[in-house]
Amino acid sequence: MSNRKPVHNPEHRVKTGMLSRLWSRPVLVCAIVLIILCVVRWWPHVMWKYAEARLDSDEVHAIPVSEMQQTDIPDDWASVRVDGMEFRLPSDVVETQDQPSPDLVIFQNGVGVMVMVARPADNGELYDMFDVAKIRPELKGVTLPKLRWYCCQAGTSDFRWSMSPGEVRWHAFCMTAGQLLWSRMSERAETLFRDDVDGIVYFDGKFASFFWQHKQSKQGGYINFRGASPTIDANFVRGVCESFKFSVEPNIETDVN
Repeated sequence: MSNRKPVHNPEHRVKTGMLSRLWSRPVLVCAIVLIILCVVRWWPHVMWKYAEARLDSDEVHAIPVSEMQQTDIPDDWASVRVDGMEFRLPSDVVETQDQPSPDLVIFQNGVGVMVMVARPADNGELYDMFDVAKIRPELKGVTLPKLRWYCCQAGTSDFRWSMSPGEVRWHAFCMTAGQLLWSRMSERAETLFRDDVDGIVYFDGKFASFFWQHKQSKQGGYINFRGASPTIDANFVRGVCESFKFSVEPNIETDVN
């Protein structure tokens, strides 16, 4: 029978001793556990506040958003059809038509009113870029105008340390996506949500922009407006937007009734 003495590992004895002393101090153990839980709970909050400072978005404010008011469309407005889009414009505006590029059609009159129409495009790449469903699965398939609507309503003051991690991620998404979607450069916005088309209009002084998307085909585009006075006539913009329709059959036609 061997008389060899057991070999003791000094490093093991040191680690064991440290753990024993640590667990003998319950206050210290509780403090360490609490710190770990706080880091896990508020890590998304800390990371967003850091990113917010880096992105210089610490003074972003929500803009007023309301449902578009119904307005009467004058009977003498002309019916315009461009690449599947159909809408009505004042007759004097459609008298001058220009196509500065394959993607744009411009209508204007001699007193400063201009309507710039972008041809429809597939929004698939934008969907892939934002991928909202990863943050809020219930918004899978949401249209870009409705996403703009969500972003318009988000501001820096919405942040709370009591938010859940999921709420922080959604807040951060709305704040950053709102800048990419041009939702922060306007005075106010109005929405037009219908069974066939979703749209949102931004108003800013003498300018307005209508972003739309056809729900079935997922094609979308925009119409930019410039008014003749310092403040654009909102009813003029609403009339064009309310008359807007889209079909997948492209055509270019102007009918003056």
